Amino acid sequence: MKKNLIKLFQLLSVLLILLFLFNCQEPSSESSGGSGNDDNQTSSLVGQWLSSYDELFIVASNETPPMFYSQYAGSTSYAGEIIEHDDYSGTSGYITILYTENAYYPEVVGKYYRIYWKNLTLDSCNISGAYLYDSSLPPEASDPSNPDYPDYIAQFSADTLDDAKNKFIVENGAFLGGSDCNKQ
Repeated sequence: MKKNLIKLFQLLSVLLILLFLFNCQEPSSESSGGSGNDDNQTSSLVGQWLSSYDELFIVASNETPPMFYSQYAGSTSYAGEIIEHDDYSGTSGYITILYTENAYYPEVVGKYYRIYWKNLTLDSCNISGAYLYDSSLPPEASDPSNPDYPDYIAQFSADTLDDAKNKFIVENGAFLGGSDCNKQ
C-alpha cells in the first residue's frame, strides 16, 4: 500500500510539473521586446507548449515580470516569476522561477523552483519540472500537519535562488523523464 501511494504521488508530481512547464505565451511580433532579430525560423522556448498529457506550459517572456505557467484543464496548477533563464533558443537549458501561485501546495509560494527543457526544435521539446524524490519520507509526509512536511515540499521547492540552482540540476537526478511537448 505504501509503495502504491509513493508511486501515485510521484505520478501526480510529474504531472503537476509538466502542467507548469507547458504554460508558455508566445509574444506577438509587434511586442516581442527582443533584440529586433526575432525570426519565426528560430527555435524558441517562449510560447505555449502542449504535452501529451494535455498540460499546457507557457513561457511568457513578454509579461512584466516575465512569467512561467503550468495549466491543466484551463486552470493554473502553478505559476512563477522567471528569475533566471538560459538562452531560450538553446537546445536545452533551465528556467528558475519564484512561485507566485501553486494550487496544490500554496506553502511553496515565495520559494524557488526550476524547470529544464531539452531537445528544443521549432515545434517540439521535452519539458521537466524539478523533483528530488526522498524515499526516506513516509507517505503521510504529504500532510501539512505532519512534522516531515517541510522535507516533503523541499522535494520541489527551495528557500533561496542559490539553493534551487545547486540542487535542481540534471546531474542530481532532479529531472527524470519529462513531457514531450508540441508548440501551439
